[in-house]
Amino acid sequence: MKHSTKWVSYHAIKPYLTLWRQHWQGMGLGVLLGVITLIASIGLLIVSGWFLTATALAGFSALMIKNFNFYTPAASVRFLAVARTAGRYFERIVTHQVTLTILTQIRIKIWQRLQGIATYQLRTLRKGDVLNRLLTDIDTLDQLYLRGLTPVAHYLILSCIAVLVLAWWSWTIALVLLLGLGAVGISLPWLGYQLFYSSRKLEQQAVVAYREQVFELLSTQTELTVAQAWKRKYQHLAEFEASLYQAQIRIVQRQGVLQALMIVLHGLVVIAAITGLANFVLTEQITGPIYAAIVIGSMALMEWLLPLMQSGGHIAASVLAAKRINELEDKSLALSYPDNTAVVKKGEIEFCNVEFGYHKDACLLDDFCLFIEAKGKYLIRGESGRGKTTLLNLIARIYDAHSGKVLLDGLDIKDYSEASLCQAITYIEQQAQIFSASLKDNLTLALADGGQVEDEILWQALKQVGLSYLADENGLSLWIGEGGRALSGGEKQRLSLARALLRDSPIVLLDEPTESFDSETEQHILNLIAEIFSEKTVLLVTHRELELSDYSVVRV
Repeated sequence: MKHSTKWVSYHAIKPYLTLWRQHWQGMGLGVLLGVITLIASIGLLIVSGWFLTATALAGFSALMIKNFNFYTPAASVRFLAVARTAGRYFERIVTHQVTLTILTQIRIKIWQRLQGIATYQLRTLRKGDVLNRLLTDIDTLDQLYLRGLTPVAHYLILSCIAVLVLAWWSWTIALVLLLGLGAVGISLPWLGYQLFYSSRKLEQQAVVAYREQVFELLSTQTELTVAQAWKRKYQHLAEFEASLYQAQIRIVQRQGVLQALMIVLHGLVVIAAITGLANFVLTEQITGPIYAAIVIGSMALMEWLLPLMQSGGHIAASVLAAKRINELEDKSLALSYPDNTAVVKKGEIEFCNVEFGYHKDACLLDDFCLFIEAKGKYLIRGESGRGKTTLLNLIARIYDAHSGKVLLDGLDIKDYSEASLCQAITYIEQQAQIFSASLKDNLTLALADGGQVEDEILWQALKQVGLSYLADENGLSLWIGEGGRALSGGEKQRLSLARALLRDSPIVLLDEPTESFDSETEQHILNLIAEIFSEKTVLLVTHRELELSDYSVVRV
């Protein structure tokens, strides 16, 4: 079971390791600069320890003071101090540049993947959760290189250097050091990973739940105010916040325990250096300055070992973040489209023995047949849950029928390219999609990428749907606000109709576009739709019983 868990963890971060491999030059340079910085830092302490001790001993004799070389060690101290500062500066620049570049590529990759996910699967994702994955989880991945893998690489390189240097003096001691460094290099990251994986997972779950509640709170302010439910909602939010704090406290407590172990380990190393080398000084195998240099150098190991100790926790956090991001990528891709040049010209639609259901056990459409004439106007009626919107979704190919065919101009809908279907169909959903942008930007969303249209045409579209008054003061630059907050429900639907007027598509699908209108206004809008889309095939879903001479009625 443990082997399986390790494999799953590696499998989660494997795509990102592959991506980082493409930037091996920058990553390698960052690791090299980090090693140089650590060598300079440790070397600074060692040289300083030797220099101070040697100077003190030289002071006991006038002859020794006269012959003592102050300049070389003093210059070495200055050089190592400058090298440490410069190395740290350039190491941060290089590693962060590589990390930010990789995170940018990850975000682009995820956005491209989201665009290819089937629409029905996108609708199952909560907005707050998706936002958390795109922002927090991707940002967490920067820990994998900066705080996870880089300290391990530093430790391995410095360990090899230390063993080789010591082997020049004593192979026996070098072999003992190699075994000790190897044990520490394996045990510390492993211990950190095991210690923090479960607590990081709890923290991640608490963060996701808390952010979803905050998002829900902000998006339902009006309803909470009307219902006077603010206090109850705040109490509910406070419970999630308390759970988040508990998870973070647990992490801090474990960090404290691990850091305490690290301090104890470091103390044991320093004591071992003091006692173990004392006999070499007494037997004059090493001098006093060398003894002091080694002891002080052992004190610098905290700068070397502390990042290694923390690397396991950062790797655990990165693995958990990678798993959540991968869940987005594991969603089924959207429907496949052929590379076909066929286009829809007339707008004729036919359902041939179609079977479809959202669940395996419930068939919504069973052997359904329907013929829609080109340029015909149809009202689709029926009780809620009978499949009115489903018909529009099948025509727009948001879903595919389980069996049977949907034909456009006599050709199977599956034989049209995605671009052809987008050009052929205008779909106005029940919930108007209004963006936080200007009035003009919301209108021109209907155009193909890069499409341009004169302002006069936009004014004409607004006038046709009775919204020209919106632009009286600020013109087309009027700011609509997030979700169209500045507009009423009816104005949002009219804006969607104005947007549809800008599209030259033979088929127009409308899902209850008059839901927000009274009966009189609804009848006016339906007559307006029949008039402005007179040369197009129109399917309009409604649950109201209206008798309009321009429309044929289809009941499902």
